[in-house]
Amino acid sequence: MLRLAVVVVGLAVLGGIVWQIGFAPGVPVDVATAAVGPIEEYIEERARTAWPEVYPVTMPLDGRIQPFTLEVGDEVTAGQVVARMDAADLSTDRSAALAQLDQFRFLEKRAQNTLAAAQAQVKAAAAKLEYSSEEFARITKLISSKAVTESEAGQSRLLEIESRIELQQDSLTVEAIDAIQEAVLIAEQDAEEKLRQKERDLGRAEIRAEVDGVVVSRRVWGQQFLRAGDTLMELGQPRKLEVEAEILTQDAVRIPPGAAVQIFGPAVGDVPLPARVHKIYPQGFTKVSSLGVEQQRVRVIIHFDPTAYAAWQAAGRSLGADYRVRVRILTARSLRSLTVPRAALFRGVDGGWQVFVVRDEVARQVSLKLGLLNDQLAEVLEGLSEGDQVIIAPQSSLEDGTLVETQPVRPALTEPVPPIGGAGPASADPETAGSPATDG
Repeated sequence: MLRLAVVVVGLAVLGGIVWQIGFAPGVPVDVATAAVGPIEEYIEERARTAWPEVYPVTMPLDGRIQPFTLEVGDEVTAGQVVARMDAADLSTDRSAALAQLDQFRFLEKRAQNTLAAAQAQVKAAAAKLEYSSEEFARITKLISSKAVTESEAGQSRLLEIESRIELQQDSLTVEAIDAIQEAVLIAEQDAEEKLRQKERDLGRAEIRAEVDGVVVSRRVWGQQFLRAGDTLMELGQPRKLEVEAEILTQDAVRIPPGAAVQIFGPAVGDVPLPARVHKIYPQGFTKVSSLGVEQQRVRVIIHFDPTAYAAWQAAGRSLGADYRVRVRILTARSLRSLTVPRAALFRGVDGGWQVFVVRDEVARQVSLKLGLLNDQLAEVLEGLSEGDQVIIAPQSSLEDGTLVETQPVRPALTEPVPPIGGAGPASADPETAGSPATDG
């Protein structure tokens, strides 16, 4: 009886083992299929919109500003009068400058007339000197023949000397009048420049916009006295709006010139906006992240694609400065690579990339060599073939050789947004490529 019981128990145990091996269900797992397709490697980071330049509208000179009606958000055009100064004092100054100029012009005309008269007097004195000199020479010849008296000769000599002195005096008078005329001309030129300045100041009383744009800030309300250079308002140009991102320096070195960019986020809407890297600043800076970690970052300036941005605006959307957005900057791209979902990857004990492949309903742990990598996909260079089924998000308890039961097979995940586009160099560091930069 005991022997029979032992045999029955043994058969039961053996049957259980056989059932476990042949009929027990495996561990349920989700799988995806390794497929050939495009993959892009990118840097994803928070960013903000910014004006490339803010144009201040300032007081051109000391004076009283009149109340103006422009408010933040109002559009202006280049040359438009945006504010006015009280021009009463400026008009008075211009009138005074004009009166002074008229006075100097009158004096200059008087000086010209006086100079002309003095020059005529010089000519007369010169003629008189010539006559007296000839007369003295004639009388001197007659003295030897006693044809004239000594007294007559002396009178002739005296007349010649007086004529010479008179010519010298008239010449000095001409020089003095000429100097006065030069001084009047200089004063007249100064008065003309002063008048031009007063007219220029009067013209500046109408303060005009330097560029087309919108009012982004207003500093002054009501009528008040202001100094030259005080800011009334600031203008920005929405059509030149750009995006500024602070990228980790170790990521920034992988950004090629003119790299393609996608701008997305709640402020943009469902469809990302295409853009390009315009400039990477030559100097980085230290920034402390939200976790208290010091990071070296560098500013990257991104410009919207003008055609796409104009169409986006035509659809009734708009952005202002300091709007929060996110950017994906393309660093490398492959149009045809074997890819698997990033969620299938994990690190092995040696630190290398691993994946579980389903073969004959058994999970097999496989080492991989990766190429491009992003948040969703990984390029497989070695270790898998097209069509292999990989386990998505494997449990930590899953081991090599475990019997598994696969859920309906689905293709490898695709990018969460449309491809960024463009071409870029392949990355040489698959462990760091494409991972989002730490928000800080």
